[in-house]
Amino acid sequence: MKFGVGIVSNEPLPKVVAQVKLAEELGYESAWLIDSQLTCRELHVTLTACALATSTIKLAAGVTAPHTRHPSVTASAFASLNEIAEGRLILGVSIGNTLVRTIGVRPAKVRELEGYVGTVRGLLDNHTVQFEGGVEGKITWLEGPTGIPIYVAASGPRLTRAAGRMADGVLLHYGALPHRIREGIELVRAGAEDAERSLSQVDLNAWVITSVSRDGDLAREHVRGRVAVMLSMIDLGRFSEEERDAIGRIREGSDFSQVTSSDSGPGPPELDGFIDMFTLAGTPQEVEAKVQALSAVSELSQIVITLPVSGGRFPSVESIMRDFAEGVMGV
Repeated sequence: MKFGVGIVSNEPLPKVVAQVKLAEELGYESAWLIDSQLTCRELHVTLTACALATSTIKLAAGVTAPHTRHPSVTASAFASLNEIAEGRLILGVSIGNTLVRTIGVRPAKVRELEGYVGTVRGLLDNHTVQFEGGVEGKITWLEGPTGIPIYVAASGPRLTRAAGRMADGVLLHYGALPHRIREGIELVRAGAEDAERSLSQVDLNAWVITSVSRDGDLAREHVRGRVAVMLSMIDLGRFSEEERDAIGRIREGSDFSQVTSSDSGPGPPELDGFIDMFTLAGTPQEVEAKVQALSAVSELSQIVITLPVSGGRFPSVESIMRDFAEGVMGV
């Protein structure tokens, strides 16, 4: 099992770069930088700074979306980045939630995302593509295909199946329980078969909110805000009626700004059950046991631990990365 780290880049850019450098030193496979204008540092600028400061770790958008970046902008940015970090880039995309809702824009529809992925892939492969209105174009300075893989982040059944059709890899937002992850994998499998390819052609990653502390209760409290935000966006079709009712109550008090808040307050009591369901949060021993259970899902190639924001009494991004590396990765 490989491990990546998802970073909310709302801290000063030099500090974000230092966090990515630390992830590289600790042996993480990849660093995924969240794209959320107004709440995070600008994605392409941050990726450039990280590319110049590192040499081996893979650098990923975690994730961008159609309605804030034209496909020509995304493709040109990543093709340019490939000139300084060749073979180390991953383009993560999805329909957009926090990154579009903060500016009053609706998330993309699945069919819109499929068109976006097709256009960006064509540009990155050095092809001429057709934009809206019938205008054709290509990246004129590109000399050949970039080889940059496109990953789709998915949580709902329809999007997850579509990801299996269109993506080189899938970021499964299905929590931390093996049976939930397997539900997502079966949807990816169905989508791959729709496109007449096999599941083995799709790289499968689990995206899991994570906090590690010797004080397990503090670690679980640390992830509450991130879990609340996630539940405010998630497709309800995969939950029981009782779970849907609980999520409805959580949504009444949710706030997208919590994605960059280190302390969101106690929140509704219904959150407690979902914290165990969707996170790797607790003591190093507790987190290690949950990771061991996930390791039994043989189709998974990587777990990306996405970290809550540091602040106050909560563990820092750096300490979580170190404790996870030592307690789980054996560094």
